[in-house]
Amino acid sequence: MVGTSEALREYLAVQRTDLEASLPRLDDVESVHRVRTRARRIRSVLVAYSAETPRARRLCRELRWLGVTVGRVRDLDVIRERLVDVDGAPELLDRERVAAVDEVRTALDRKRARHLHRDLAALLEPARWSGLTQAPLVEVAPGVLEVERRRVLHRDGVAEHAEADRAARLHDVRKAAKRLRYAAEAAGRPDLAARAEAVQELLGAGNDALMTAAWLDRAAREVPGAADRLRSESARQWADARPDDAAYTRAIEALRDTRI
Repeated sequence: MVGTSEALREYLAVQRTDLEASLPRLDDVESVHRVRTRARRIRSVLVAYSAETPRARRLCRELRWLGVTVGRVRDLDVIRERLVDVDGAPELLDRERVAAVDEVRTALDRKRARHLHRDLAALLEPARWSGLTQAPLVEVAPGVLEVERRRVLHRDGVAEHAEADRAARLHDVRKAAKRLRYAAEAAGRPDLAARAEAVQELLGAGNDALMTAAWLDRAAREVPGAADRLRSESARQWADARPDDAAYTRAIEALRDTRI
């Protein structure tokens, strides 16, 4: 059976390689998406398996910074995909994306980004993993995954009783589901990862609609000639932001019933 340290180190190495290969290609939509998701995967696994991986608090903070920085571009890509048929919107978004990519490249050319690359490489050095558990991952992972699942379900309970801030609480559920998904992927549990992803995707669609509506409201103020058209589409996006309650309940119950 594969040891925990060996399995997690291998998983993290794959994510780091993909992240590093994608960073120079910010003009490509999929590369931007990979940078963001690989940074999240590394951070999620380091946090979920904190007792089984090297201490990496600073690295996790810097990976979060990277995700937020590149996320400015990714958000525009998501919005553009939702508005591809809205007259004038793709052109506005394309111009905004060019400026955003320039800002991201400037940030990635600074010392902070260079330190991040260095810390990622150092994380995978064999010496950093000596003394950590050599128990099989199949024995270690269930306890970790159960903790992560309970975190998702707890946040779902909080969201269920929320009123004015329900959207924010559902966003917390989504973030917890992402971490569970990536922890399950690292453990070789595609069934559990798929259940977590289902929750994540359902809530993500609503989050994307809110983000798109906010962009449209801003664009309507900045481009008065297109204001009516943009506000009309904004209203439609706001209406799409509420998740399908029945589908969400089914996704949560499927996650709850999945055997760890």
